[in-house]
Amino acid sequence: MNDTAREVGAALGVAVLGSAFNTAYRNDIAGRLDGLPTDVADGAQEASAIALGAAGGLGADGAQLVASAFESGLRAAVLLSAALFAFGALYTWWRGEDAVPAEASDDDLAGAAEPSGLEVVPEAA
Repeated sequence: MNDTAREVGAALGVAVLGSAFNTAYRNDIAGRLDGLPTDVADGAQEASAIALGAAGGLGADGAQLVASAFESGLRAAVLLSAALFAFGALYTWWRGEDAVPAEASDDDLAGAAEPSGLEVVPEAA
């Protein structure tokens, strides 16, 4: 179950951060594609890798345009991941107090069972 939860979490994380990147990238580059050939503009709006490949033929201005749009997408993904990390840390801090008893004495722990069902027996002094 732990592996499944980890894999699902990783897949959802990649999807959410990728969506944030794409949304910011496309919003940034959409207004800058005027005057470019249609096939270049469509490719640039589709993916940053296609835009970078096409930018080589557009000179320094084309490369700067693609780099700026890529930075916008990267900024959105990094800020979202930082916000999610902060939320997770705050949630763990908040719930961590309730999850562990404030004081656990040796008497409380002496009767605890091992995972195999065997009881823990304190050693004689």
